[in-house]
Amino acid sequence: MARYLKVDKNLHARQGLKFVLTPEGQALELLPGELPGPGADVVSHVGEPRFHVRMTDPVRTDAEVPDAVGLALRRVADRLQHVTPDGSEDANGDGIVEWVYGPAVHDGALLMALDTDGFGFNPAMIEAMTRIFADELEPIAVSLELSAASNIPTEILPAWRSSAEREER
Repeated sequence: MARYLKVDKNLHARQGLKFVLTPEGQALELLPGELPGPGADVVSHVGEPRFHVRMTDPVRTDAEVPDAVGLALRRVADRLQHVTPDGSEDANGDGIVEWVYGPAVHDGALLMALDTDGFGFNPAMIEAMTRIFADELEPIAVSLELSAASNIPTEILPAWRSSAEREER
């Protein structure tokens, strides 16, 4: 079976701010998307999950995103709100994600950012979230890449709109 979703193998490690101590004793702050070097000790890992879903070609407008991709990401957003700290998905209850921002076109990709009300994230949660992305995106058979978003805009971007929603205007 062909795999259509390529997931960054360091997805958890690239999330959030990292405060690390290098083997030489230097203290560093690493931004989202950055990885600590070999032998570095991660002292603190904070922030909230945010993802980029990239297509083969960069996207700059809603029209460049197939409806199947955008609608699948809306389903992802709905499901992410049910992820619990232990990495399960409780469809009958609420997880720790208060809201999901996106999908929105950003930096050539589709941005999904989560607010976990200060809880942050852990490896089990990121694994569950990755599984949700795969569940919803694999069946549409479009080559995509899931990575941590290294930066997010300071202004609120408009949410992605489907072709039918764009025609309504």
